[in-house]
Amino acid sequence: MTHPVRLPTTTARVLREVPAAPAWLFLVAAAIVLPAITSWEQFTFTVAGLGMNLRVAAYFGVAVIAAVFALQVVLRMEQRPGWLKLMLAMISWFTLTALAAHQSPTEWLPTIIRFVLYFGACAICYQFARSLRHRDQVYAVSSFLPLAILAAAAVPMVAGIEEFIRGTAPVINGAPRVSGSMPLHPVAYSLVLALCALVTMGPAFLLGRKPGAVIRWIAVAALSVLVFTTYTRYSILLLAASGAIVAALLPAAPKLRLARFAGAAVVGVAVIFLAQPTFEARYRNAQPISSILAGQTPAPTQTAAPTQTAAPTQSTSASLWDIDVDDSIAYRIMLTQHGLDYLSHSPLLGQGPGSFHRLFHDETGVANVAAHDDILSISVETGIPGLILYLLVLAAVARALWPRRSTGFPEADAVIVTAVVALIAINIGAAIHNPTYFVEIELPIWILVGTALGLRERTVSVDRHSTAAASAP
Repeated sequence: MTHPVRLPTTTARVLREVPAAPAWLFLVAAAIVLPAITSWEQFTFTVAGLGMNLRVAAYFGVAVIAAVFALQVVLRMEQRPGWLKLMLAMISWFTLTALAAHQSPTEWLPTIIRFVLYFGACAICYQFARSLRHRDQVYAVSSFLPLAILAAAAVPMVAGIEEFIRGTAPVINGAPRVSGSMPLHPVAYSLVLALCALVTMGPAFLLGRKPGAVIRWIAVAALSVLVFTTYTRYSILLLAASGAIVAALLPAAPKLRLARFAGAAVVGVAVIFLAQPTFEARYRNAQPISSILAGQTPAPTQTAAPTQTAAPTQSTSASLWDIDVDDSIAYRIMLTQHGLDYLSHSPLLGQGPGSFHRLFHDETGVANVAAHDDILSISVETGIPGLILYLLVLAAVARALWPRRSTGFPEADAVIVTAVVALIAINIGAAIHNPTYFVEIELPIWILVGTALGLRERTVSVDRHSTAAASAP
């Protein structure tokens, strides 16, 4: 399949002809720029009594502008899809729990702002993509978006590789752990975004037979594998699983799907093999799980010096049924125990958005500790109804995106499949991390999801018009 138009020319036409294009372009630009400013947190200032730094101010500014765009989009909709209604209900419930908990705005406002930005970006991108009218527009947007998502992940990847080459990357779990200019955990998610870009670029460029496509695709693959071999076991497994699932779900003939899946599995096994030092050092500071469940406080994970490596410890469990866990898992178990205790005190309305930090500090004296689990955090802070609404939002989006049939555009199919896999892998996999805290990760995901929803809705609308025309006398 060839395309007679050049990508830059077609993208420029899209931005001129589609009404929602300026808002979509603003969000894409913000998603690329935000990771680059995360190292500027030392620049702090006070506005209206609120202490902020440059990173927080930038997120707040982008969220306000996006909220204005999103409000216009939502108000102009003749019929709102089910997933959007659930998003509005979730934000309303979160605000209600903040008012019920009598919280200070400095505590609950950041959480509300984040979700307004995520869901607003999704609504804007949905309206933009469903407004595309021509094949060239669909091709241009579906091909451009993976490049933008890759650019959003490029800053921490490049910075992390530089640390690795210079030998300044810290050693955690026995392997160098790159951090780049972002906090440690978001790097894992940015690399999954790079994987998503890698997979979507495959159909966009290889099927289009563009000059230099194979070289670009291999370069991105090599970069992704290189960085993943220096990260933790969680993101390595996430890479392998996500790549295989995306390859299997992309619409194609059964034999081609099987070939894609086998190829992704081989790449996954190769990455795990290269990252073997991380797995071998899993039990650094190992502790029996029984002692953690009994209330013994584990030592928090410590970062070794760049030139040091920690040898695995011997098993300390008392029986075959009492397994050892490393300090990272032990700390998460301890946080879960505390979180369930906080939830038991207010299961309906929760303790208020953003309250986990305060609750843990009041109990232990340790400040700035997150739940390391979005599912637990949302439950504690907004109650069981808040968690149900959050899971319903994810389920409704996944159901709308699920690849039941092809859109007729391989590039659009790749964006749609990658969006649903990224959403599930990262946000449902939040039981070991807290990705919703990091705008630089979630904003690209919701841009991808919103655009994919619009592309899917556009296909459904075309099918309806075709059916109506065929049945007309």
